[in-house]
Amino acid sequence: MEDQLTIREVAKQTGFSEHNLRYYERIGLIMPIDRNPSSRHRRYASTAIGWVTFLRCMRATGMPLVQMRRYADLVQKGASTAGERRQMLVDHKRTVEARIRELQTIVTFIDKKIEYHEVLEETGEQTDDTRRMIKELEAMYKENL
Repeated sequence: MEDQLTIREVAKQTGFSEHNLRYYERIGLIMPIDRNPSSRHRRYASTAIGWVTFLRCMRATGMPLVQMRRYADLVQKGASTAGERRQMLVDHKRTVEARIRELQTIVTFIDKKIEYHEVLEETGEQTDDTRRMIKELEAMYKENL
């Protein structure tokens, strides 16, 4: 017999809250979970951990619930949908990579601002260096954000 886990154990292993697990089941992202016949508590198959972890990764990277639902529907249809599922993941990966590039630009901007404050703190006044830094920050802002 396959190992079975409580909702609390699944939540702990995946980082999802129990509430999120119930919600994802209710909206069809997680297939209906077997229940203990006497207590009616959910009993997750240990194989559910991989699927729930995948869902958490997709959500954490900004995949909308409607796309996640579409993906889950395709999984239920079987191997014939592998190409469409692969393309969904390729498209999502591109979106995530674009967001990462945007965040890297923002981190660079923050680093420059920290450097500006360090120089200002060190000198106690505006200097040619701080004025140059302000111009660089303004140019960076206009160019990237």
